[in-house]
Amino acid sequence: MGSKSEPLDVASLNPNVLKAEYAVRGAIAVKASEYQKALRDGAELPFSKVLQCNIGNPQILGQKPVTFFRQVLSLCDYPELMDHDAASQIFPPDVIARAREYLSNIPGGTGAYSESKGALVCRQHVAKGIERRDGFPCNPDDLWLTDGASPAVHFLMRALLRNENDGVMVPIPQYPLYSATIALYGGSLVPYYLDEKAGWQCTLEHLQTQLAQARSEGKTIRAIAIINPGNPTGQVLGRETQEALVKFCKDESLVLVADEVYQSNIYAEGKEFFSFKKILKEMGQGFDSVLLVSLNSISKGFFGECGRRGGYMECVNFSAGVKEQLYKLASINLCPNLNGQICAAMMMNPPQEGDPSYPLFAEERAAILSSLKRRAKMVEDAMNKMEGVSCNSVEGSMYAFPRITLPDKAVEDAKKQGKSADFVYCMQLLDKTGIVTVPGSGFQQEPATVVSMIASASMTRASMDTRIASFNGLKACDRVASRRNVLSVAPSTVRTRADRSAVVVEARKVAVLGAGGGIGQPLSLLLKMNEKVTELALYDIANVKGVAADLSHCNTPSKVSAYTGPDELAGALTGAELVIIPAGVPRKPGMTRDDLFNINAGIVKALAEGVAKYCPNAIVNIISNPVNSTVPITAEILKAAGVYDARKIMGVTTLDIVRANTFVSELKGLQMKDVNVPVIGGHAGETILPLLSQATPKVSFSDAELEPLTVRIQNAGTEVVEAKAGAGSATLSMAYAAARFAESCLRGLDGEKDVIECTYVESSLVEGLSYFSSKVRLGPNGVEEFLPLGTLSASEQKGMEVMRELLTKNIKAGIEFANK
Repeated sequence: MGSKSEPLDVASLNPNVLKAEYAVRGAIAVKASEYQKALRDGAELPFSKVLQCNIGNPQILGQKPVTFFRQVLSLCDYPELMDHDAASQIFPPDVIARAREYLSNIPGGTGAYSESKGALVCRQHVAKGIERRDGFPCNPDDLWLTDGASPAVHFLMRALLRNENDGVMVPIPQYPLYSATIALYGGSLVPYYLDEKAGWQCTLEHLQTQLAQARSEGKTIRAIAIINPGNPTGQVLGRETQEALVKFCKDESLVLVADEVYQSNIYAEGKEFFSFKKILKEMGQGFDSVLLVSLNSISKGFFGECGRRGGYMECVNFSAGVKEQLYKLASINLCPNLNGQICAAMMMNPPQEGDPSYPLFAEERAAILSSLKRRAKMVEDAMNKMEGVSCNSVEGSMYAFPRITLPDKAVEDAKKQGKSADFVYCMQLLDKTGIVTVPGSGFQQEPATVVSMIASASMTRASMDTRIASFNGLKACDRVASRRNVLSVAPSTVRTRADRSAVVVEARKVAVLGAGGGIGQPLSLLLKMNEKVTELALYDIANVKGVAADLSHCNTPSKVSAYTGPDELAGALTGAELVIIPAGVPRKPGMTRDDLFNINAGIVKALAEGVAKYCPNAIVNIISNPVNSTVPITAEILKAAGVYDARKIMGVTTLDIVRANTFVSELKGLQMKDVNVPVIGGHAGETILPLLSQATPKVSFSDAELEPLTVRIQNAGTEVVEAKAGAGSATLSMAYAAARFAESCLRGLDGEKDVIECTYVESSLVEGLSYFSSKVRLGPNGVEEFLPLGTLSASEQKGMEVMRELLTKNIKAGIEFANK
């Protein structure tokens, strides 16, 4: 009898889903999306715009749609326009005629289902275009209209692959769609390698060798995929090569899958596109047994209608029985979308000479193709001027595929991170320039090639000119070779959750200044346990090597290093993205936070000067008391150095929240994990104001409870000092609270949404107080948003008035000390 399990978790997914990978939209593309959101939210990054060069998506890079397409679509979607008095003044007559033809032959219009293979009128128009291109008849019954070329590949793999012993030969470098769908449907990818030195061509001898090897391993090879023009390699096949490939398929009984979506994108002089159907038909009747599937898409060429999702596959020489089964597969999905079908029809049957729309159509086509050709050459030339980079001629498609030679050290360091060196390179390129690319390893590049990447040839000249210098400045991945050389954003690493699912974790260096003290040591232990911390730098005026050695024995991934004394402060801070300062003397019996000022102010000032010099862009968490004054001190030092960012200098008041949550849960018998009490103001005595009226879950307090509870929260530090009888202060609870706040800052750095904490920062939330602790939303740049205080009770409003004078005094003392 089977056992019950979770309805759906990663472990219970179809293993073929887990095997499937699609590098074009992998971790780098995900991070690019996070950068786009950050830029929209006003974040300051090393670039002002993300350039999506990881996928052929022309309209996102500013390419205008073809006018004829959009005019016909608008009338098909809103037919009433055709009957408007102004229609003949807005739309050319051939546009109106084309829209009427489509609608009169598509029952229900663009909002209804069509035949599963696509509306007959659309297939007839596609067939007409194929006949015009090749000079041979095309039967609309051999055509399947699809939502882009990708679903056609899914159709084919689903039909071809019976088990893991069935294989498909795929060119390497390959478009990841093929490896992903082969894995998804349980087959085997049989690679054949394109020769970069020979312009990404392939020899018949190599194909035969790879085929024989696969068959010797018990594989049944069903088909060969040929991408022409090449993706991502950009080569255009010659007629002789195509004829040899057709003969190879005949001799070896392979289905020839011809991916021809870039057939309009030919840039090299002397190169010409010939469809495999044309080649096959011209080779004569002796090749009528060769089964050919040709693919095309409205996303590429000069159309660029990626979001419309339209395309087709033509199945040549297929038997009626096989076509019937393919029709069944199409029927499962009901039909492709109608707008995509209409676009596919217009792609293959556009305006012809003599039509009213032809002059504008021809002008737009010529302009787009000329621009793509110019930019392909621009990218190729720019790559070949770069140190350690070589790039073959971009003959066609939309991509350049340069080789980037990296130092052995870079490759080894990337391996230690569990990544390919080109992945780390591309991630660093994104971090520095905002250019989104795809690692060559995502295309299963030949092992003998060191590393490659892909860059869209549709990048604009202005973007190339302004960013190429910083791209070249990477100096063949020096920043990958040594993480300490990364100035702003370090590489990503991969960790595994308890559920065994992979999670990308940003490589973060965190520095603890005062790591040898009573707070610093337990705080460092908690940070060592945090998976977001990959490098933990411990600094103190006294020797912390013993602390570092002790923590290094903990079997968590983060690397621990020790730095002692002012001469080593630079090493601790360089490259840090988060700096936590618990340095200073602890409170002793009878000592107030104000008494601490004269001792700790000088310590914090010296450390702030180090931050300004060695990691001015870091987020700084200040624990050193009195926080009400040490935060303004730090701010003034950074202002004087010209590197101050008010969003990134935060006083850690989290212990006040932790205590309030604890005391309320104890008083009211609530689960501690469910209680949340915002605490505002400052971090000393009566400047600490717990907003008990806003506690969640909602609870009420009697007058007899309210005042003692508030006083206890405000004086909880003294409670611990007295309990320890002079042997220490609240070191452990402060370390816990600081680790919680650091975790929130790291989550914000990673772009996680809705990270809310209370913190003491420069603020205009309360009139007359330039620094104030309140609820904020954290993000990649520290404080992203101040949240409203909400409605305060009468007693809380009174507490605000008491706090104001005290907090003003503390702030003034800090500013004056810093500016002495």
